[in-house]
Amino acid sequence: MILLTNEIERLHAALKDKGQEIELWKGKLATLERVKDQEMEEARQRAEIEKKMAVDDKIVELTNKFKVEKTQLEAKIKDLRQKNIELENKMTYFKVEIDRLNTLYDDRTREVETWKEKYAQLENSRFIEIEEVRTQFETLKRSSMVRTIF
Repeated sequence: MILLTNEIERLHAALKDKGQEIELWKGKLATLERVKDQEMEEARQRAEIEKKMAVDDKIVELTNKFKVEKTQLEAKIKDLRQKNIELENKMTYFKVEIDRLNTLYDDRTREVETWKEKYAQLENSRFIEIEEVRTQFETLKRSSMVRTIF
């Protein structure tokens, strides 16, 4: 019986040791789960921070790209406005030149008409003078003939 009592005490001691070992492993497991949860939270936070940094970097990149494009477009707009002003000035110049040339054309047309009238008057007056000379010649001729007959 002593043996049995010793065996029971030994088994109670072993059972107590195993209970303490179980409690130790439960504690280690709980600690490990807390560490794991903490590391997971830190990993999530790092991922969130990295994601935010990536978004911020993309925002900065797009903002810089936008600024460059905006500057280029503003320069292009400025150039186009300058070209527009130049074209408006040319258009004004050409309008003035067209008006000047139309006026000159009208003046030349009137001058041509004046010369045509002078030519027509000269031709008419020449015809009248020729007729007068013919008439005088005929008159002279008759008068000469009349004298030669007498």
